[in-house]
Amino acid sequence: MQAHDRTLLAASLLGLGLLAGCRSKDTVRVRLTFDAPAGTRPLENVTVFAGANKSSWPTIAAGESVQVALPPEGEPPDVLLTYKAGPAPRQWRGPSIPRGVGYAIGIHIAPDGSVTERHCQSPCDLP
Repeated sequence: MQAHDRTLLAASLLGLGLLAGCRSKDTVRVRLTFDAPAGTRPLENVTVFAGANKSSWPTIAAGESVQVALPPEGEPPDVLLTYKAGPAPRQWRGPSIPRGVGYAIGIHIAPDGSVTERHCQSPCDLP
């Protein structure tokens, strides 16, 4: 391989590495944990919305954590969580988040379906 070819290959790999690390500055990172003992019925039909994006899971087992990074794509980045705990569908609205800044939100769902959360502006130590 000639020097020119190695330089081109190195530049291409660097570009791919930079693209892989790209994330919108207003991305909302969500970590959701179902804090229930083994044997508890799983959460069902779980969906997290942040602005114009969403992610969903058919079930989340007791003790399981899932995480997702959602860029709001120009919409208000407010977070909405919908899920079914037992027979009843539930929803939770997150804190008001200003446009243009990234956030991390750690959501914990108790065995009774209630929600507690912590959040901070990115960069921070949450998920």
